[in-house]
Amino acid sequence: DEAVDLLNFALECPEGVVVSKRMSAASLGDVAAVMQTNGVVKVGHRPGEKKHEELLSEEEMRHTTDSGDFLIYNPASTQNTWEFAYTSRNAKQLTFEDLSVLLEEYLVLA
Repeated sequence: DEAVDLLNFALECPEGVVVSKRMSAASLGDVAAVMQTNGVVKVGHRPGEKKHEELLSEEEMRHTTDSGDFLIYNPASTQNTWEFAYTSRNAKQLTFEDLSVLLEEYLVLA
């Protein structure tokens, strides 16, 4: 449903913009903890593995407008003065319970 909402919203935006879904995030450690409670074995951290994903850089955020559930990056716009990147670190974090429900809903957990 969220993917369809994103596509429908993006189709209504002007040409040349990039639309990003404002979404919640979770650390891989939290996902692993939920999975371990359901019998999945943790393999550990891998070399070069990222701890956070950057969805929009600090520079891109200066050209981004907030539309509630979506962020709209328009390189021609200078409306905002946000001084931060939009990353998984500063997005709303899912709780252990939220992750459990989400993983069960998408049949990752039995």
